[in-house]
Amino acid sequence: VETGETKKGIARENDYLLKMAVYTELKEDLDVLPIYMTLATHYSKKRYWVGLSSLYGQRDRMLDQLGALEAAHEDRLLNKQREYVALGQLLFMHQNPHKAAHVMAYGFKNGFIKEEEKTLKALAQYWHAAKELKKAKPAYAKAAKLSKEGELYIFLGQVYFGLDEYAESEKAIRAGIKKGKLKDGANAHMLLGQVLFEYQKWDEAIKSFRKCIDVAEKQWDDKKEAQKKKKKKIQDQARKWITYTEGEEERVLALELKRKSLGLGSS
Repeated sequence: VETGETKKGIARENDYLLKMAVYTELKEDLDVLPIYMTLATHYSKKRYWVGLSSLYGQRDRMLDQLGALEAAHEDRLLNKQREYVALGQLLFMHQNPHKAAHVMAYGFKNGFIKEEEKTLKALAQYWHAAKELKKAKPAYAKAAKLSKEGELYIFLGQVYFGLDEYAESEKAIRAGIKKGKLKDGANAHMLLGQVLFEYQKWDEAIKSFRKCIDVAEKQWDDKKEAQKKKKKKIQDQARKWITYTEGEEERVLALELKRKSLGLGSS
Protein backbone atom coordinates (compact mmCIF):
# COMPACT_ATOMS: atom_id res chain seq x y z
CA VAL A 1 0.00 0.00 0.00
CA GLU A 2 1.33 3.41 -0.95
CA THR A 3 1.75 5.59 2.14
CA GLY A 4 4.29 8.14 0.93
CA GLU A 5 3.79 11.63 -0.47
CA THR A 6 1.28 12.32 -3.19
CA LYS A 7 2.74 12.22 -6.70
CA LYS A 8 1.85 14.68 -9.46
CA GLY A 9 -1.45 15.57 -7.81
CA ILE A 10 -2.40 11.92 -7.25
CA ALA A 11 -3.46 11.02 -3.72
CA ARG A 12 -2.14 8.02 -1.86
CA GLU A 13 -3.62 4.64 -2.75
CA ASN A 14 -5.11 4.25 0.72
CA ASP A 15 -6.94 7.57 0.43
CA TYR A 16 -8.94 6.31 -2.58
CA LEU A 17 -9.71 2.99 -0.91
CA LEU A 18 -10.79 4.77 2.28
CA LYS A 19 -13.09 7.09 0.30
CA MET A 20 -14.80 4.10 -1.36
CA ALA A 21 -15.10 2.29 1.98
CA VAL A 22 -16.68 5.33 3.67
CA TYR A 23 -19.22 5.87 0.90
CA THR A 24 -20.09 2.15 0.91
CA GLU A 25 -20.59 2.27 4.69
CA LEU A 26 -22.83 5.34 4.34
CA LYS A 27 -24.65 3.69 1.44
CA GLU A 28 -23.94 6.78 -0.66
CA ASP A 29 -24.18 6.47 -4.42
CA LEU A 30 -20.57 7.09 -5.39
CA ASP A 31 -19.41 6.85 -8.99
CA VAL A 32 -16.33 4.71 -8.41
CA LEU A 33 -15.31 4.53 -12.09
CA PRO A 34 -12.96 7.57 -11.93
CA ILE A 35 -11.41 6.21 -8.73
CA TYR A 36 -10.78 2.81 -10.33
CA MET A 37 -9.29 4.55 -13.39
CA THR A 38 -6.86 6.43 -11.16
CA LEU A 39 -5.97 3.38 -9.09
CA ALA A 40 -5.42 1.18 -12.15
CA THR A 41 -3.30 3.80 -13.90
CA HIS A 42 -1.12 4.87 -10.98
CA TYR A 43 -1.21 1.84 -8.68
CA SER A 44 -1.35 -0.96 -11.22
CA LYS A 45 -2.79 -4.02 -9.54
CA LYS A 46 -4.92 -6.83 -10.86
CA ARG A 47 -7.97 -6.02 -8.75
CA TYR A 48 -8.09 -2.46 -10.07
CA TRP A 49 -7.83 -3.40 -13.75
CA VAL A 50 -10.33 -6.25 -13.39
CA GLY A 51 -12.67 -4.02 -11.37
CA LEU A 52 -12.37 -1.27 -13.97
CA SER A 53 -13.09 -3.75 -16.75
CA SER A 54 -16.17 -5.00 -14.89
CA LEU A 55 -17.47 -1.44 -14.40
CA TYR A 56 -17.05 -0.70 -18.10
CA GLY A 57 -18.91 -3.92 -18.89
CA GLN A 58 -21.83 -2.88 -16.69
CA ARG A 59 -22.06 0.33 -18.74
CA ASP A 60 -21.83 -1.47 -22.09
CA ARG A 61 -18.53 0.25 -22.85
CA MET A 62 -17.18 -2.87 -24.52
CA LEU A 63 -14.00 -1.42 -26.04
CA ASP A 64 -13.01 0.13 -22.71
CA GLN A 65 -13.84 -3.16 -20.98
CA LEU A 66 -11.50 -4.92 -23.40
CA GLY A 67 -8.77 -2.29 -22.98
CA ALA A 68 -8.73 -2.60 -19.18
CA LEU A 69 -8.55 -6.40 -19.23
CA GLU A 70 -5.91 -6.32 -21.96
CA ALA A 71 -3.79 -3.93 -19.88
CA ALA A 72 -3.95 -6.37 -16.97
CA HIS A 73 -2.82 -9.18 -19.29
CA GLU A 74 0.06 -7.12 -20.69
CA ASP A 75 1.21 -6.42 -17.14
CA ARG A 76 0.99 -10.19 -16.50
CA LEU A 77 -1.51 -9.69 -13.70
CA LEU A 78 -4.18 -12.19 -14.79
CA ASN A 79 -4.00 -15.68 -13.30
CA LYS A 80 -7.50 -17.20 -13.50
CA GLN A 81 -9.19 -19.19 -16.26
CA ARG A 82 -12.33 -17.02 -16.30
CA GLU A 83 -10.20 -13.91 -16.89
CA TYR A 84 -8.44 -15.37 -19.91
CA VAL A 85 -11.70 -16.76 -21.28
CA ALA A 86 -13.34 -13.34 -20.90
CA LEU A 87 -10.42 -11.57 -22.57
CA GLY A 88 -10.39 -14.07 -25.43
CA GLN A 89 -14.13 -13.61 -25.97
CA LEU A 90 -13.84 -9.81 -25.99
CA LEU A 91 -10.97 -9.88 -28.48
CA PHE A 92 -12.88 -12.28 -30.71
CA MET A 93 -16.01 -10.13 -30.53
CA HIS A 94 -13.94 -7.16 -31.65
CA GLN A 95 -12.65 -8.95 -34.76
CA ASN A 96 -9.23 -9.90 -33.41
CA PRO A 97 -9.23 -13.74 -33.42
CA HIS A 98 -5.43 -13.91 -33.82
CA LYS A 99 -4.81 -12.02 -30.58
CA ALA A 100 -7.62 -13.95 -28.87
CA ALA A 101 -5.88 -17.22 -29.79
CA HIS A 102 -2.52 -15.98 -28.50
CA VAL A 103 -4.10 -14.91 -25.21
CA MET A 104 -5.73 -18.32 -24.75
CA ALA A 105 -2.52 -20.12 -25.79
CA TYR A 106 -0.61 -18.12 -23.16
CA GLY A 107 -3.18 -19.11 -20.54
CA PHE A 108 -2.84 -22.81 -21.42
CA LYS A 109 0.96 -22.67 -21.53
CA ASN A 110 1.18 -21.12 -18.08
CA GLY A 111 -1.36 -23.41 -16.45
CA PHE A 112 -4.06 -20.77 -15.93
CA ILE A 113 -6.50 -22.53 -18.28
CA LYS A 114 -7.49 -26.19 -17.97
CA GLU A 115 -7.79 -28.41 -21.03
CA GLU A 116 -11.59 -28.74 -21.12
CA GLU A 117 -13.93 -29.07 -24.08
CA LYS A 118 -15.14 -25.45 -23.93
CA THR A 119 -11.67 -23.90 -23.52
CA LEU A 120 -10.06 -26.06 -26.21
CA LYS A 121 -12.99 -25.35 -28.53
CA ALA A 122 -12.53 -21.61 -28.03
CA LEU A 123 -8.80 -21.84 -28.77
CA ALA A 124 -9.45 -23.92 -31.89
CA GLN A 125 -12.14 -21.57 -33.17
CA TYR A 126 -9.94 -18.51 -32.65
CA TRP A 127 -7.06 -20.11 -34.61
CA HIS A 128 -9.56 -21.25 -37.25
CA ALA A 129 -11.02 -17.74 -37.61
CA ALA A 130 -7.49 -16.34 -37.81
CA LYS A 131 -6.84 -18.81 -40.69
CA GLU A 132 -4.10 -20.50 -38.67
CA LEU A 133 -5.35 -23.95 -39.64
CA LYS A 134 -2.29 -25.92 -38.52
CA LYS A 135 -2.59 -24.45 -35.04
CA ALA A 136 -6.33 -25.11 -34.94
CA LYS A 137 -5.87 -28.86 -35.61
CA PRO A 138 -4.56 -30.07 -32.23
CA ALA A 139 -7.03 -27.96 -30.25
CA TYR A 140 -10.02 -29.24 -32.28
CA ALA A 141 -8.74 -32.83 -32.00
CA LYS A 142 -8.49 -32.65 -28.19
CA ALA A 143 -11.84 -30.88 -27.83
CA ALA A 144 -13.57 -33.36 -30.16
CA LYS A 145 -12.40 -36.32 -28.05
CA LEU A 146 -13.83 -34.69 -24.92
CA SER A 147 -17.16 -33.77 -26.52
CA LYS A 148 -20.31 -35.90 -26.34
CA GLU A 149 -21.35 -34.51 -29.74
CA GLY A 150 -19.81 -34.94 -33.17
CA GLU A 151 -19.78 -31.25 -34.15
CA LEU A 152 -16.12 -30.61 -33.30
CA TYR A 153 -14.99 -33.52 -35.46
CA ILE A 154 -16.78 -31.83 -38.39
CA PHE A 155 -14.86 -28.62 -37.68
CA LEU A 156 -11.65 -30.65 -37.51
CA GLY A 157 -12.57 -32.18 -40.86
CA GLN A 158 -13.02 -28.69 -42.31
CA VAL A 159 -9.54 -27.72 -41.12
CA TYR A 160 -7.96 -30.84 -42.66
CA PHE A 161 -9.89 -30.15 -45.87
CA GLY A 162 -8.54 -26.60 -45.94
CA LEU A 163 -5.02 -28.03 -45.67
CA ASP A 164 -5.65 -30.54 -48.50
CA GLU A 165 -5.23 -33.42 -46.03
CA TYR A 166 -8.14 -35.37 -47.48
CA ALA A 167 -7.63 -38.75 -45.81
CA GLU A 168 -7.51 -37.14 -42.35
CA SER A 169 -10.48 -34.95 -43.26
CA GLU A 170 -12.56 -37.98 -44.25
CA LYS A 171 -11.59 -39.77 -41.04
CA ALA A 172 -12.57 -36.78 -38.86
CA ILE A 173 -15.90 -36.15 -40.62
CA ARG A 174 -16.87 -39.83 -40.43
CA ALA A 175 -16.02 -39.79 -36.70
CA GLY A 176 -18.27 -36.75 -36.26
CA ILE A 177 -21.16 -38.36 -38.15
CA LYS A 178 -20.75 -41.55 -36.13
CA LYS A 179 -20.69 -39.66 -32.83
CA GLY A 180 -23.88 -37.88 -33.85
CA LYS A 181 -25.93 -35.09 -32.28
CA LEU A 182 -24.95 -32.79 -35.16
CA LYS A 183 -26.57 -29.40 -35.58
CA ASP A 184 -26.44 -29.78 -39.36
CA GLY A 185 -26.13 -33.42 -40.42
CA ALA A 186 -26.96 -32.67 -44.05
CA ASN A 187 -24.03 -30.28 -44.34
CA ALA A 188 -21.70 -32.84 -42.75
CA HIS A 189 -22.57 -35.35 -45.49
CA MET A 190 -22.16 -32.63 -48.11
CA LEU A 191 -18.67 -31.86 -46.79
CA LEU A 192 -17.78 -35.55 -46.71
CA GLY A 193 -18.87 -35.90 -50.34
CA GLN A 194 -16.69 -32.95 -51.37
CA VAL A 195 -13.69 -34.43 -49.57
CA LEU A 196 -14.19 -37.83 -51.21
CA PHE A 197 -14.54 -36.12 -54.60
CA GLU A 198 -11.16 -34.43 -54.16
CA TYR A 199 -9.29 -37.71 -54.10
CA GLN A 200 -11.51 -39.38 -56.64
CA LYS A 201 -13.52 -41.76 -54.48
CA TRP A 202 -16.35 -41.22 -56.94
CA ASP A 203 -18.85 -43.85 -55.79
CA GLU A 204 -18.44 -42.98 -52.11
CA ALA A 205 -18.75 -39.26 -52.90
CA ILE A 206 -22.03 -39.82 -54.78
CA LYS A 207 -23.27 -41.94 -51.89
CA SER A 208 -22.51 -39.06 -49.47
CA PHE A 209 -24.29 -36.50 -51.63
CA ARG A 210 -27.36 -38.76 -51.80
CA LYS A 211 -27.20 -39.19 -48.04
CA CYS A 212 -27.09 -35.39 -47.74
CA ILE A 213 -30.37 -35.17 -49.69
CA ASP A 214 -32.00 -37.80 -47.45
CA VAL A 215 -30.81 -36.23 -44.20
CA ALA A 216 -31.95 -32.77 -45.33
CA GLU A 217 -35.42 -34.18 -45.99
CA LYS A 218 -35.70 -35.25 -42.36
CA GLN A 219 -33.72 -32.36 -40.88
CA TRP A 220 -35.83 -29.42 -42.08
CA ASP A 221 -39.56 -28.84 -41.89
CA ASP A 222 -41.41 -27.82 -45.07
CA LYS A 223 -44.03 -26.03 -42.97
CA LYS A 224 -41.44 -23.43 -41.92
CA GLU A 225 -40.50 -21.27 -44.88
CA ALA A 226 -36.90 -20.56 -43.79
CA GLN A 227 -36.20 -24.26 -43.22
CA LYS A 228 -37.87 -25.17 -46.51
CA LYS A 229 -35.53 -22.79 -48.36
CA LYS A 230 -32.47 -24.22 -46.58
CA LYS A 231 -33.52 -27.75 -47.48
CA LYS A 232 -34.12 -26.91 -51.14
CA LYS A 233 -30.79 -25.08 -51.39
CA ILE A 234 -28.63 -27.88 -50.00
CA GLN A 235 -30.55 -30.59 -51.88
CA ASP A 236 -30.11 -28.69 -55.15
CA GLN A 237 -26.39 -28.35 -54.41
CA ALA A 238 -26.10 -32.06 -53.65
CA ARG A 239 -27.82 -32.99 -56.94
CA LYS A 240 -25.45 -30.71 -58.86
CA TRP A 241 -22.50 -32.36 -57.14
CA ILE A 242 -23.80 -35.81 -58.09
CA THR A 243 -24.06 -34.77 -61.75
CA TYR A 244 -20.63 -33.11 -61.63
CA THR A 245 -19.04 -36.13 -59.92
CA GLU A 246 -20.50 -38.55 -62.48
CA GLY A 247 -19.20 -36.35 -65.30
CA GLU A 248 -15.77 -36.02 -63.74
CA GLU A 249 -15.51 -39.77 -63.20
CA GLU A 250 -16.28 -40.37 -66.89
CA ARG A 251 -13.78 -37.69 -67.94
CA VAL A 252 -10.97 -39.13 -65.80
CA LEU A 253 -11.67 -42.70 -67.01
CA ALA A 254 -11.68 -41.54 -70.62
CA LEU A 255 -8.39 -39.74 -70.08
CA GLU A 256 -6.85 -42.85 -68.54
CA LEU A 257 -7.96 -44.98 -71.50
CA LYS A 258 -6.50 -42.44 -73.91
CA ARG A 259 -3.18 -42.38 -72.06
CA LYS A 260 -3.00 -46.18 -72.12
CA SER A 261 -3.79 -46.31 -75.84
CA LEU A 262 -0.89 -43.89 -76.41
CA GLY A 263 1.36 -46.01 -74.25
CA LEU A 264 1.76 -43.30 -71.60
CA GLY A 265 0.54 -45.40 -68.67
CA SER A 266 -1.67 -44.13 -65.86
CA SER A 267 -1.37 -40.64 -64.41
